[in-house]
Amino acid sequence: NANSTTIEQDIIGAKVKVLGDGVFTQNSWIPQISIGAQYKKNRDYDSSLSLPDGTTPLPGVGVPMLLGATDDSGTDVYLSATKLWLGTPSGYNLLTNLTARYTKANVFGLLGFGSENNDSAKLEWEGSVAVLISPTTAIGTEFRTQTNRLGGLAEEDTVVDAFIAYFPNKSISITAAYVDLGNLPLQESSSGFYLTVNSTF
Repeated sequence: NANSTTIEQDIIGAKVKVLGDGVFTQNSWIPQISIGAQYKKNRDYDSSLSLPDGTTPLPGVGVPMLLGATDDSGTDVYLSATKLWLGTPSGYNLLTNLTARYTKANVFGLLGFGSENNDSAKLEWEGSVAVLISPTTAIGTEFRTQTNRLGGLAEEDTVVDAFIAYFPNKSISITAAYVDLGNLPLQESSSGFYLTVNSTF
């Protein structure tokens, strides 16, 4: 059993606005369009998996490789549309986003990239809706589809979450969420709480 196994991943990304303005063009339905890319590197793709008794029956084989992933890295390319609707609903501000992502990642890359039977990138969808209940606080929900490349123990489900975000200024944001990842290896139902603090310069 691999209940104590940890998987780490490095992500480098860039995003550029190419069209529109999601805030200031309220007289138009056209959203702000951005394109971006993320390079992801799974650091435990070939990390030896140890059993509870300390033995390593498959040296140099990590969880992603064991489940059938064929690569330890991949690059996502995505197109994102974002729109802020001022005063909707009931005087609050509504933020919507829809993203199309072209990727080979298995569970965001935590289980590696590609597989022997399906090694091509696929289009996946992400969306979010948030209500700004104050100038610094938003509550909302998100979803993200996943392509089921690995199957078996690593069969993937659509990921959903509900969140509350606090952004006291332009540089700092704090988000707490309840996330349902669906099926994960050896865990038919994987859900829990998530907390992140982001800072930009």
